[in-house]
Amino acid sequence: MKRLGLLAVALAATFAISGAAASQSMATFCVRVDVPNTGSWTNAACTEVTAGQQKNWVQVKRTTQQLPQHQWCAEVENASEALYKEPNCTNETGTLRYNKIMEHPSWWSSNIQLKQQTKQIKLQLKGKAALESTVGGLAVTIKCNTGVTEGATIEGSAFGSGQGKGRITFTSCSSSTCPPREPIVTKQTKSHLGMIAGQLKYGEIFEPTEGETFTEITLGGVCGVTLPAKGSVVAEVSPQEAETQEGLLNFPETAITKINLEGQEKTVSLKLGTEAAKFNGAFGTRLAEGQPLGVWGSN
Repeated sequence: MKRLGLLAVALAATFAISGAAASQSMATFCVRVDVPNTGSWTNAACTEVTAGQQKNWVQVKRTTQQLPQHQWCAEVENASEALYKEPNCTNETGTLRYNKIMEHPSWWSSNIQLKQQTKQIKLQLKGKAALESTVGGLAVTIKCNTGVTEGATIEGSAFGSGQGKGRITFTSCSSSTCPPREPIVTKQTKSHLGMIAGQLKYGEIFEPTEGETFTEITLGGVCGVTLPAKGSVVAEVSPQEAETQEGLLNFPETAITKINLEGQEKTVSLKLGTEAAKFNGAFGTRLAEGQPLGVWGSN
């Protein structure tokens, strides 16, 4: 009887484990399809179907294979959301179970994707940063020799793009026209990884966490004004799909004006007061604990 009792306990445990595994495997995620209007839902939570809007979202069980052009093949939850038979999304005949979905750029460290982790990161200006605009008809270029982050972090997402937050302090600044008051400290900013529109390159967009204003800049001399710098800016992430002890965020002189975030294109622009502005510079990026860091397209 004792041996039968132990066997019963073992079987019960086996069934319990099997049930837990089954429930975990049935977990689904709502993601954006690569080919427009081939999904079942019109919102990113896979809960709505709105008339007149494209059905660009599907529920998937798992990703199966990375594809060219920054796509993934995934097993979908419902057959109505499937376009392909094979897990590499090539065969369109037979029992359909798979669809192509958007790739989500993610943070990686020591060959591990940061899906649910938060890590401290340090950004330090390399060379000079410049903000160019006009004030009262005068061309103004503010240049700063020093820029460092305060309390900056990056974090992963289980099935979305990598994110970040923090603030930057600029010092040793000058302008031949209207000298700026120092230090120039941004408000808390947020960032998201994405794909630079029209290019197979990863970018990171920076925006204020609340509202539109990054910081207030006071200009002396003939300007004598305090103006908000507001909007968003995008840096190109380097290196691409490699881990290094120090990476680079490059805000080019020709500003990046569009970025693809979670499959949706976003227009990027910056203003100083009411006038168009552009920001350029480059920041070295290092994890505070010293591990290597990189960005890959993942799901």
